[in-house]
Amino acid sequence: MIGLKSIKSKSIKQLSGKWNTLVIINFMCLISIYFISFSSVKTTNRLINFILEILSIFIICITTKLGYKISRDAKKPFNYKIFKKKELINLFIYILINLVLIHIINIIFILIESTIWEVDISSRGFDILTVLSITLIKKTLFNFIILSIYLFSIIYVCLGFIFGYYIIFRNNKKINIIKIVNLSFNIIKGHRIEFLYFILPFTILAFMSIFTFGIGFLWLNSYYQVSKANYYKSLLSYKKEILEKKNRIIRTIEK
Repeated sequence: MIGLKSIKSKSIKQLSGKWNTLVIINFMCLISIYFISFSSVKTTNRLINFILEILSIFIICITTKLGYKISRDAKKPFNYKIFKKKELINLFIYILINLVLIHIINIIFILIESTIWEVDISSRGFDILTVLSITLIKKTLFNFIILSIYLFSIIYVCLGFIFGYYIIFRNNKKINIIKIVNLSFNIIKGHRIEFLYFILPFTILAFMSIFTFGIGFLWLNSYYQVSKANYYKSLLSYKKEILEKKNRIIRTIEK
């Protein structure tokens, strides 16, 4: 199994001596995302909102890439040339696929939720109050089920895409976007609940940082990004070890 506590301890050590630079970068990213969010609220154009969504994820990818670099080699000095040309293209396509899938899920569930449930039981002798009560119960139950399925679908898709960014950062020209998506979903397979448990403390701290007007987030984001990158590396090693064991068993059986 993956040692979650050791990952977080390792991440704190790797961040030693880098906090000041990372806080400045996080501050710049946070301000940029704030202005993007403010602009998206002001505009009613869906295409512009979609472009702003892509742009905000690109900004988040800057801190994701820095976290990945630190997790790989904490002693290496910062390289401020964050993305190469090939990375930018792959990131754009990857983010686009991710957002399109999420928007498709949104549209499907909006259409389902907008379905009117008509209950015609007046002919059975029920009074109007009973009819309204039964209708309300059915609609509440229906909405709860739909909301649960919706949240599960969004979490499933978002977690499926979460490790694909690290594959893009490796700049392997032999792997196309479809393979990256497939690999990302396969890496997280069977570990979604474990990963949610892993990020739970970060989620709680993120909510608590609201009370510090977002100041706590300037430190938290780097800690989260490096920890997430280390979790990805540990998960890859774990899966590789399991695969090697399976191959050894298969080779033994085939002998």
